[in-house]
Amino acid sequence: MSRAKVLNDIRVERAEEFRDTHEFWLGLGRTTSWEYENNPPDLTGDENEVEELFGYVKSEIEVEEGVFQNYVHVVRDSDGNILYRDRTYRMVDDIEIYNEFAHKLLFQITLPIDVFTDVDDYRQAGLFLDLQPSTGYENEDILAPENVDNAGELYALSNFRKIVRVPDRFDRVMVVLEF
Repeated sequence: MSRAKVLNDIRVERAEEFRDTHEFWLGLGRTTSWEYENNPPDLTGDENEVEELFGYVKSEIEVEEGVFQNYVHVVRDSDGNILYRDRTYRMVDDIEIYNEFAHKLLFQITLPIDVFTDVDDYRQAGLFLDLQPSTGYENEDILAPENVDNAGELYALSNFRKIVRVPDRFDRVMVVLEF
């Protein structure tokens, strides 16, 4: 087996391990405009926080054979039907992830219309593992920063164009995480 094949398999295995944690939190933030609003800045890798964080939304990874609940393995594909940050991806069935070197996971969370109603728009999302809610908030799925004792590990961050909150519309937030 070639060294590249081993490294590729390790990356896919790491994506599977992350997926199998079954719980993550999406931290939402950045309510002020980007310098060039229609062209969010690329990440440098030095970022260590969600800017102007206003809330966390819990998501449990729902694994059911052949069903895209809130995560999916993806690969870049110019003919793909998933658009994220001006790139196209396509879904890969779990049984094919090693054959297709699917080391990227796409996560999605739906933000209810009746939370964070004081936020007009936002531009950033972070994926957190091991978040610890404050006492009395352990069973909540949506938390304000003041209701969190420890945000845990910021595992991934995404900058995107402004998402405008509309009072009668759910927001769907997508993040692609590469392993």
